[in-house]
Amino acid sequence: QDGTLWVAVDGFNDPLGAASSTDRGATWTGYNLITPDGNRTYGTTVTKDPTLGLVFLGTDMGGLFWTADTGASWARATSANGLGSDRVHAVATSADGKVFVATDFGLAIGTLIAP
Repeated sequence: QDGTLWVAVDGFNDPLGAASSTDRGATWTGYNLITPDGNRTYGTTVTKDPTLGLVFLGTDMGGLFWTADTGASWARATSANGLGSDRVHAVATSADGKVFVATDFGLAIGTLIAP
């Protein structure tokens, strides 16, 4: 592990959806999560896959975001491409390369792909 601490952020009137710290919380880097239609979304859950190093961030209404480069860029999955809904409650990964995403309308299971 690289020692980076990740947190999901739900800030009232704050565009941040996630934050990370590499110095045990002394300083933080914030990440704005903006959907293609320009809406901001906040983080509800975050997990890091220990094998590939991917960070997954579930959001309130923006689906699932993930990054392979410590937040420099983010990819996104939504109900339009496989999630039960865009409201994500929990994310987990398994040793056999699966990602599990719990949404309002069920569980989505995908396969992790190395960046």
